[in-house]
Amino acid sequence: LQSVPDLWFVVDAEARYVECSDEQHPWLGRPFAELRGRRFADVVPPALARAGEQAITEALRSGSVQRHAYTMRVADGT
Repeated sequence: LQSVPDLWFVVDAEARYVECSDEQHPWLGRPFAELRGRRFADVVPPALARAGEQAITEALRSGSVQRHAYTMRVADGT
């Protein structure tokens, strides 16, 4: 997975950030150290949080990996 250029996250059963593809990835909105251990819904806008929580719920229900793509503005404005 490290060779995939996308930014990806691993979250636990409570939707807390555990790991990401690259802690220095340019698409991170803030340092991953600030995200680790926090819940997905606590660090993204509400509409995005709802959609993300649905993907996490489905992953827990099905036991399969879920892909949840979204767009956010990052620290450099892109």
